[in-house]
Amino acid sequence: MKRDCPICSGSSTRHLYRQTFTQISEAFPFNGYDVVICRACGFGYADNVPTQEQLDTYYKTMSKYENKHRAGKVSEDALENYQKTVGSVSTFLPDKQARIADIGCATGAMLSIFRGNGYSNLLALTPRHRVPKLRLHVCDSGRHRLAEYFEQI
Repeated sequence: MKRDCPICSGSSTRHLYRQTFTQISEAFPFNGYDVVICRACGFGYADNVPTQEQLDTYYKTMSKYENKHRAGKVSEDALENYQKTVGSVSTFLPDKQARIADIGCATGAMLSIFRGNGYSNLLALTPRHRVPKLRLHVCDSGRHRLAEYFEQI
């Protein structure tokens, strides 16, 4: 689905590259998306993505993030990738009080790694019905209501 810029509603874009994925099943709604820059405001975003209905159906029936096949436990490979991500991001965030939000955090494992690295102003957001055992208190140290949190950013 072609999208207008989510910031300024501009429709003229400059294509940066195509992000592709291995097709993991026929039920997966897409095999990639375009990363574009809005010519009007300069915002970068994903374009030519599935519709919200397609994504809702996929995540309702096929999501891997609950780790049901592993009794909810995050894989060692995923933890290793989260460690690398936190290490990379940390070089840009020397202030351990930096606000970090993980939207679509699944189990909250990556924010737990941020916490283990000394960060404390963390917020985890994910549909609770998708991951009923998520311990948000591990990740949301500030106990901000969502609206308050985003007003501060």
